[in-house]
Amino acid sequence: MHTDSVSYHFENQRRRRSGDRTLALNLQLEQVVNDFELGACLLADESGELIAASHTCTTAYDKALGALKASANGAQDGISVREFHASGSRYLVATSGQEPVMNEVGVYRAILGVRRIHTNTR
Repeated sequence: MHTDSVSYHFENQRRRRSGDRTLALNLQLEQVVNDFELGACLLADESGELIAASHTCTTAYDKALGALKASANGAQDGISVREFHASGSRYLVATSGQEPVMNEVGVYRAILGVRRIHTNTR
């Protein structure tokens, strides 16, 4: 990537950030899907309730499937799931895609973003 392209990319990302936590979380998950060419990314709380999802989770079925898969930490059937804590609460993040390595990288990028958002928003 050319230096000007990199600068534009990061400036564009900053403009897409939001002070609203829900919108910021959705934007973060969307960015993870785009960066790692994933099928979907979602965030659920410890009870399995969906908090945020990429726009690629278009149906209630997709969202429910993701929340159900989020009950098990690990990777199965093209879906990677990890449990983590942010702001004293337990969350689950799940990604789905063709490349298992990209699923895992996407999960960890999502976790970093969610923690940053929890620190910087209300």
